[in-house]
Formats: sequence, structure tokens, C-alpha cells
Amino acid sequence: MSLGTKNRQAQTAELCKQHLRDKYSDKLNLVEEYIREVEGMGKERDITRWGSFTDIKGISDETIKRVDERFEQWLNPSIQMKRKLKPEQHEEIVRAIAAGDRVKATSIYLSATESNLTEAQNFIKTLVVETKAARSHRSSKNRR
Repeated sequence: MSLGTKNRQAQTAELCKQHLRDKYSDKLNLVEEYIREVEGMGKERDITRWGSFTDIKGISDETIKRVDERFEQWLNPSIQMKRKLKPEQHEEIVRAIAAGDRVKATSIYLSATESNLTEAQNFIKTLVVETKAARSHRSSKNRR
């Protein structure tokens, strides 16, 4: 690894840590605990873990936003860091369910929302029940 890469990684780590210390100055003990959790301690310490917050462009406003979001979630684990399903993703899940592929439907949901497996499975089960109910309703209408 070149010296430039190590310097960039150290700079990323310092910028992220300093941002947290500045923004959450009233919670410095918690900030330091979070920093230790991200980096690790002793021989396991690795400042390159801060790179998970960056993208290909390096440090940006988006990086700082991700650092804040993860810290807030760490502070309040009940806050779900979930993205909303886009209509086209919802339709893709519905098509997968219609094809009988619950695994694919679950995978799409997990990728799209960053939620946990239980939540994804519950969402898929609900859609399956709704789909069956809609089919049953249509077939009973057609019989009349």
C-alpha cells in the first residue's frame, strides 16, 4: 500500500472522527466509544474501517451524512435505517411472488431497503396473503 493511500485513509478517519466530536460535543464519551467500536482496539484497531462511509469520490457531504446516520442509529438502535421501496422494486417483488420465487422477492426487498431478514419475510408473507385474497376475490366475482 502506498504512502498516499495510507495518508488518505488516515485523513478520512480523522475527518469523520472530528466531525462526530464537533457535532456531538455534548456526547463526547459516547462518540469516543463509537469510534473505538468502528476502529477496534489494540491489535485489532483499523482506521481503514472509516472507508466504509466513503464512496469512489472520497469524502463528501454524503460521507458525513452516512457517518451521522450510522452514529444516530448506534445511539438509538430502534431507529430503522431503512430506505423506502421504489414502485418498480415493489412491482419486481410482486412478479417474483407471482412466479412463486419468495427467495428472489426477499432478496430484492433486503437489497432495496437494507432492512433485516425478519422484516423482509414479514413483508413478503403479507404480500402473498394480499395476492391470494385478491385472486380469491376476483374468482368469486367471476363465478357470479
